[in-house]
Amino acid sequence: MDDALLALPPPVFGVLPEHPAFFESIGYQINGLAVVFIALGLIWAVMETIGIYFKRRDTTQRLAAAPPDAVIPTAESESPPDGQPTPELAAVIAAAVAFTMRGQRYRIEAIAPATYSDWAREGRRQIFASHQVR
Repeated sequence: MDDALLALPPPVFGVLPEHPAFFESIGYQINGLAVVFIALGLIWAVMETIGIYFKRRDTTQRLAAAPPDAVIPTAESESPPDGQPTPELAAVIAAAVAFTMRGQRYRIEAIAPATYSDWAREGRRQIFASHQVR
């Protein structure tokens, strides 16, 4: 049985000599990269195809389940007016505060979105506070 395995010809792909030349090494590496990129591309294509299928299926099921004159809510119409957070978001924020405070007293006065200028201003303040005046 071992003689039969020894009689097989050596594999053609993926074999380098014991001391390969420079261009043999480069060719081997380029082939390896090509295989990896092709595999990643195929995985990406399969995932995109599956995503498109499920998006279409969800849309057709929603349209089939809704009466003809019904308005199907979208992401824009589900948000409350005046920039107020949804009840779910308020509950998540309250749970995060309760977990952070762990038994200490607290009161949530308001939930409002932060503006980017506030973050930038705070970052500049911290940078200037860390520098020493000479």
